[in-house]
Amino acid sequence: MISGGRENHGVHLLRIATTWKGNYMNIAPKWLLGLGIAAPMALVLSGCAPAAEEAPAPASSQDTSSAVEGIDPNIEATLVIWYYDTSAGLADIDAQVARFNELYPNVTFELEDSPGDQFHGAKLPATAVSQEGPDIIWYNPQFTKSLAEAGVLAPLDDEWASFADAGQFSNSFLHSVDGSIYGLNSYVNLNAMWYNQDLLDELGLSVPKTHTELEAALAAATAAGKNGFQFAGTTGVPGEWNSRTFFSAYGVGDYADYDNPNALSMFEAMKSWIDQGWLNRGNLTLDQGDGVNVFLEGDTLFYLGGNWQLAASEEAATFNWGVAPMPAGPNGNGAVYLGGQAEAVGAFSTNKALAWEFLAQTWMNKEHAVYRLGLGSIPARADALEGDVSDKVKAYSAAAQIGIPLPSDTEGTLAVGTLWSGLMQGQLTPEQAFEQSKAVAARQ
Repeated sequence: MISGGRENHGVHLLRIATTWKGNYMNIAPKWLLGLGIAAPMALVLSGCAPAAEEAPAPASSQDTSSAVEGIDPNIEATLVIWYYDTSAGLADIDAQVARFNELYPNVTFELEDSPGDQFHGAKLPATAVSQEGPDIIWYNPQFTKSLAEAGVLAPLDDEWASFADAGQFSNSFLHSVDGSIYGLNSYVNLNAMWYNQDLLDELGLSVPKTHTELEAALAAATAAGKNGFQFAGTTGVPGEWNSRTFFSAYGVGDYADYDNPNALSMFEAMKSWIDQGWLNRGNLTLDQGDGVNVFLEGDTLFYLGGNWQLAASEEAATFNWGVAPMPAGPNGNGAVYLGGQAEAVGAFSTNKALAWEFLAQTWMNKEHAVYRLGLGSIPARADALEGDVSDKVKAYSAAAQIGIPLPSDTEGTLAVGTLWSGLMQGQLTPEQAFEQSKAVAARQ
């Protein structure tokens, strides 16, 4: 259905509406809401009240940016934006359109949304055939490599090099292929380690920063009759998402590196944790949506949790707790995946300079970063976390600085989730899990 002619802050929008069915890649649709496919609720300020389900659009401001030199503020043009997240994306995009029209009042927009599986698997790749496509793309960054290699995304190296606020962003928020930047994250969603501060105090322990310290804490908790670490040992996306930090800690890179012998060492360590009672095998069958309740009961020392779970947990917890980046392991830093949407310029845009200007003045702007913070996401801009922001949110931001992009191999994701669950449930030995891990690497 097409609705046109609606005036929004001086802009005439043409919106081509489709129904978001929540079935992105047909993998754990409800759980994927936490990865940024719908805006999460979260704890933002040190006051800790849950955010509203839909935060208000950022207030207009005239003093944070100005039209770029070289683009006429009175330019008359139409920018086409394609996106795939009807529920959260539309509210965000509408707010950015309004902001942009404060600088460029004669620019109009055409917004078009699609279900995620169609968007990334068919609609965007088809533009490489037709040689026609949108000016601006709001997409899942795990598809950056395939879309860039198909010629769907425009390289942004020159634009980023001249972007005045580039220093506010860590490289972990940039999506590059063969050395060129094709996409940018203005916000992320990710995992970090939650800890029960009351139990740490009771055991005379501090928050671990290495796996050696983590294992000592798990042993102490188990000896005291407490649960050690709760995380998802399930199949599919939830298990694969949770397993990433352990692969990272043992120095295993992307899927092409899953034949690294360090993966076998990690599998052996996980089996040892289970054998020593540091992990409750029964609870490992829970995904994050249910696993958080185990932590909130108060007898579990650590939990691998997402920032989207903060607000509700802050209200529910009856003990003192905190958040820290995952500890470094014997061969790596414990990096986690970064979820959330990314922004890009379409390769077939007829007005790439204006399209980039939209990204720079809206999604990459500090005002937008604060807006996303209000929705519970972790903003990419460092200066958005200045001021009265909770230590829990700051811990997620610290973890994001070394985060890694999601893989684009859906079959590999499912395979890793399957071997992870098999290992956690004792259905696979470490050696058998490693054989399956090597098969994932062989597919790359």
